[in-house]
Order: sequence, then structure tokens, then C-alpha cells
Amino acid sequence: MEFEPKIKHLRMGGMGIFLWWIMVAWEEEARAYWLKELKKTLTMIRKKRVDRINAFMWVCDANPKKTNGSNAHYNNKGPYEFVKDTARWKIDFTKWNKKWIKLARMFVQANYDVCPEDPVDIQFILQMPKYTKYAYANNVNNVGGFYTKNALKYKRNFARWVLRMLKSIHGKDYKSFLIFENEPECRNNHMMGHAVADSHRDVYSAVKADVPLRNIVVDSGECEFAFAPFVQRQRCPKYGSQGCTRYFGSDSNLDSHGKRQAEPTQHGSVLVENMKDGRLATVIGSALIYAEWHEDGGCSKKFLDIARGTKLRNKHGIVTHAWGDKKQVRQKCEYIWYASKRGDIDSYIAICVPETLIMNAHGILIEDFRVIMIDWTRFNQAAFAHMKVYNHE
Repeated sequence: MEFEPKIKHLRMGGMGIFLWWIMVAWEEEARAYWLKELKKTLTMIRKKRVDRINAFMWVCDANPKKTNGSNAHYNNKGPYEFVKDTARWKIDFTKWNKKWIKLARMFVQANYDVCPEDPVDIQFILQMPKYTKYAYANNVNNVGGFYTKNALKYKRNFARWVLRMLKSIHGKDYKSFLIFENEPECRNNHMMGHAVADSHRDVYSAVKADVPLRNIVVDSGECEFAFAPFVQRQRCPKYGSQGCTRYFGSDSNLDSHGKRQAEPTQHGSVLVENMKDGRLATVIGSALIYAEWHEDGGCSKKFLDIARGTKLRNKHGIVTHAWGDKKQVRQKCEYIWYASKRGDIDSYIAICVPETLIMNAHGILIEDFRVIMIDWTRFNQAAFAHMKVYNHE
């Protein structure tokens, strides 16, 4: 099958696509069927000329034996084994879950096989603090929490394993893409901010030989400290107060033009109205030369009424999140790409697919990434906008 070239500025906020695959393919009896469905979806993603998919790797935010709750269907389907410690089930970060490992490899291989000569890149989101809080607090490895020093070696080991897995399929010279954490939070807490910064710095130090800084996307929307390790060397803004004597970054993080190399992502970039809050203007002319504008989280409560696309409701029927329809996607993309072209920066737009979240009888949203569930017209309109702005076929 022949495919058109990928559009380098167009991405898919896949978020739950990998988790969906792990869930539906967990039992071997149904795996062959779901592998066919996965390949159909991955093929369609490549047809839409998407350059990169980002996706969560695992979730464990509650007891794995819990049968209800928002993520109960994922809590026992992660990269590590559980062991029973007295009366409580706990993670063992030293024991890999062989079934999960096998399914992870199958996912990456299926994506690669769609178009080996120019595959869509997968940018895995290695961790999300609030989605793995149970595992880091309940384990037999004396970790004691997501941002503790004892957690670091397991985060680093996991990142290295992901890279080895990707290289084993794409080839030894493949330069992977990673997001270390999704939505880290420091809640304006100075010391917590340093913990977030240290986590990003130390995980990157474990993989920097295999992942160019240019291939790292950093989510700092909830905590600006997350990006701090990737700037030029400078004092912490709180230096001299609260006993702080810390520095951030390194001048080696800048390119030959003095620009930052790591890529920031800004969630909630759904509508033109979202973009007019100044977020785009802060990048153009700054020390950044690229940024990702991601639809994760929806358009914010302020614009729920004007968003005409998918709307998610809670179990009481109240709209909690909303996205734009295909026309609004095109308007947003044109707005971002025209401004970026004039400002001589690269803006990468990640289109999310919230229509894949279907509420079950218990009021829990469950992913379904089959081709028939996704509104592909939104990707079409993004591609049309890119052609209009950048004058290509």
C-alpha cells in the first residue's frame, strides 16, 4: 500500500490508544481479532498523514483487585507484576509482566508494519503521576511515592526498556521520541517543583545517549518546573529565599543559535478562542523554535458552549469537556500555522479523538479506538489547513 508523505506538523493525541489495545487484547482468545482492528486503525492514521502519535503506557491509580472506579479496567494491566504482601496487593517494580511486554511489542510492530519505509512515530508517555499513584505508593520496593528518590531508578529502568523495545523494531539507529510525564503538578509548591524538575532531569540523563533533546516533549502546563532542566543554566526563581541555592539547566541545552531544544506542549489548545489567550504569542520570538499545541483536556469551561464537536458528560449528564468540530479544527489550525509561519517557528498540532470514550452502564468512560469510532474528518480538515498555509499538495 502506498501512502502520501506525512505532514510533519500534524500529530494525533492518541492518549488511550495503547491502553485500549492492552485492554482488548489481554485475553489471548480474542487477540487475533483485535490485532486486525488495531491494524485497521493504525493504517487509517497513516493514511491521514499523521507524523506522530502520543499515548499513555500504563495506569494503576487504585488497587488492582478493585472492580469499579474510573480506571479499574487498566489497573491490573501494566508493565509490572503484583504480589500479595500480607492482605494487600502491591506492585513489584523488579518483576516485569510478560503479557504486557508481549502486547507492547505487538503494538509497536503493528504500527511499524503499516509503512516500514516511513512509519508514524510513537511518542510514548512514560508516566502520569495521578494515574500511577497507587503503584508508587503501594509496592514491595520501598519506593514510597512518585517523586521520591527511591522511585527514580525504576523510572529510569522503564525508560531504558521502552527505548530498547522501540529500537529492536525500528532498528538500532532509530532515534525515539518520549514524554516523561503527563501533567505533573507542583501546585505552586517550591520544593515540589524541584522534585518534578529533578525527576525530568534524571530520567533524561538515563536516556540522553539514545534520545536527542529535540525528541523530548515536556508537559509543563501544570508545573513550569518540568521544563526547567532543559533551559540554559540559571538560578531558580526562588534562589536566596526559603533556603534555596539551586540552579537549573545547562548551556548545552541550547542549539547553535541560542534556542532551546526540548519541545514544550500546551494542552487545551482546542479552539481559536483558546489560542487568543496569548499562549501562541509567548512562543513566537522567544527562546523556543517549536511547540506542540495539544487538545488534551478540551477547550476549558469558559468555551464549553461554543465548542461544536464531541462533548463529554459526567454520570449526571453535565458537560465537563468539549472539543471543536471539523470546521473549528480547520479554523484553529489555520490560525496557528499562519502565525507560526510568519513568526518562523514550527507549531505541531495534536488532534485528540474524545469520541473514542464511550460511557458504560456504570458511568465509566471506556476507550474504543476502532476505525468506525473515530471522526476522521477532523484530521482531513487539519490536513487541508496545512496545505493552504504551507502550499503543498
